[in-house]
Amino acid sequence: MKILYITGILLVFFAQSVVPIPKDVQKMYVDYGNRARSSFAANLPVANMNELVYDESLERKFSSCQVAQKEAEFDSRVIMFQAEMAESELLFDREGAAQNLVNDNRGEALLGKKIFHSQLTSVGCVHLDKPCAYPADKSHNVPDRFKATEMCFFDGPDNAKITDNLKKGKPATQCPNGKSEKYENLCKKSSKSGTSSNSWQSETASESSDSKSETSSGSLVSPAHILIASSVFIMISFYF
Repeated sequence: MKILYITGILLVFFAQSVVPIPKDVQKMYVDYGNRARSSFAANLPVANMNELVYDESLERKFSSCQVAQKEAEFDSRVIMFQAEMAESELLFDREGAAQNLVNDNRGEALLGKKIFHSQLTSVGCVHLDKPCAYPADKSHNVPDRFKATEMCFFDGPDNAKITDNLKKGKPATQCPNGKSEKYENLCKKSSKSGTSSNSWQSETASESSDSKSETSSGSLVSPAHILIASSVFIMISFYF
């Protein structure tokens, strides 16, 4: 009976782990974001909108659904969404549509604004083992079909406004590193930032211990989870 009780405790704390997404899905999410940013840049217009690249090191920013909910609520670099959203096209094809988004301060608009900061260059994403309620959904009775299944984290300053460092003008005309080769309205990312697999190394060095806590299945587990697990196993040793 005690074993079942302790096992239940472990399941509760590890129930909301997250896993890396496959390479093809990484590519799809980056392409979705860049096409949306390119459309936004053409509509506003924005002269210095950067192209996004995938950065696996940013995946370590997430350890659980609960952590992501808090970060998504207070950090403009974190977004939660349903995977199906990336299958649709996000276009600004009506005159003034981008400016309307800039001026809109409602909850849904604030969520959308996160991916249109001009100086973002990198994004890392993870998939939730189980659907996770959005921070605004305080009810415990939210159906899974209305919950987020993915989380992404962008580089850049915390809680930056969409207008920060934004330069209006003909798209991709103020690009220090030249235009993107794939997206006509975006700027190429600086080569100094490194590749998608090793950029941000210096800024994420303090988080390297988090990556070492990955399970063999690829799940990312927080240091808090490890501490809890250790305590539980000490309890097991004590009683048995």
